[in-house]
Amino acid sequence: MKSIHFKSLTENDLPLLHDWFQKPHVKQWYARGENYNLKMIKEKYLPRILNPESIPNFIVYTDNTPIGYIQLYCAKDSLPDGVTDYNHPLFDASYKRLQMKLLALTYSSQMKTILKKAMRH
Repeated sequence: MKSIHFKSLTENDLPLLHDWFQKPHVKQWYARGENYNLKMIKEKYLPRILNPESIPNFIVYTDNTPIGYIQLYCAKDSLPDGVTDYNHPLFDASYKRLQMKLLALTYSSQMKTILKKAMRH
């Protein structure tokens, strides 16, 4: 049975991240069509590595093979691409914006706990 685990992003992972940014689907959906070179990757991700509390970043592994990248951020700070406000169908209309912020903060706190536990195993 394969295991999945997360490893905090380090400077040594940036060439891998750069390689992934060259993949057509990553370039289209995550890089928004931008042609990232290694210098641009370093400029974008080194501050996050040096201050992991700002936006925690992880490489996802299955067994010992890197299979992806994830980041954790609060939805009140940055909405997903294509979502311009909290009236989007992604959000339950019964929540007011303030409640959504609190829900997003709670969710982020829970995810941090889950990720920290996953990192220990």
